[in-house]
Amino acid sequence: MPGSFDGLWQDLLDVGRDGTSGGYHRYTGTAAELTCREWFAAAGADRGLVLETDRNANLWAWHRPDAPGASIVTGSHLDSVPDGGAYDGPLGVVF
Repeated sequence: MPGSFDGLWQDLLDVGRDGTSGGYHRYTGTAAELTCREWFAAAGADRGLVLETDRNANLWAWHRPDAPGASIVTGSHLDSVPDGGAYDGPLGVVF
């Protein structure tokens, strides 16, 4: 499988980071949040996942959507609160 947890985390570590406060500004609809969404789509594609966007603009990455049986859903968010820490947002997506 391409990438590792550390590699995925490093990909996002500087996205939306404020140089003054050191916190993150990945507000919904901003360039930083859109960069995170593009990263998520690319990381999913690299792993052969099928990406969907629902009517609430949530991103879903599915493994073998034609497979029979129940699905397991996990997730998090890509945006952050004002000056959120490094673990606010994408950590749950990366992990």
